[in-house]
Amino acid sequence: MNYVPAVRDFYARHGLLEALRDSFFENQAARLAKALRARGISVERVF
Repeated sequence: MNYVPAVRDFYARHGLLEALRDSFFENQAARLAKALRARGISVERVF
């Protein structure tokens, strides 16, 4: 995510600091790709 310092306080206030970790994005990308492939949609990960 870009601009983490700019959003860290907001995420902290809402209990979402876990969403700023690389592992969160890795997990979400995998979940999204799996769901799309299950529907026959080709997925190419570029990050």
